[in-house]
Parts: sequence; C-alpha cells; structure tokens
Amino acid sequence: TQLEAACPNVVSCADILALAAR
Repeated sequence: TQLEAACPNVVSCADILALAAR
C-alpha cells in the first residue's frame, strides 16, 4: 500500500496514519 511504501520499515507509521485517519 502507499502507506507501507512511505514507511517500509516502520509498522508504527501505518498505525499512526490509521489513527490520524479517524
């Protein structure tokens, strides 16, 4: 996904974006 591409080595990044999306 684009989120994963933005932070390929940071799982937390996706979590932060997901929470921010809410």
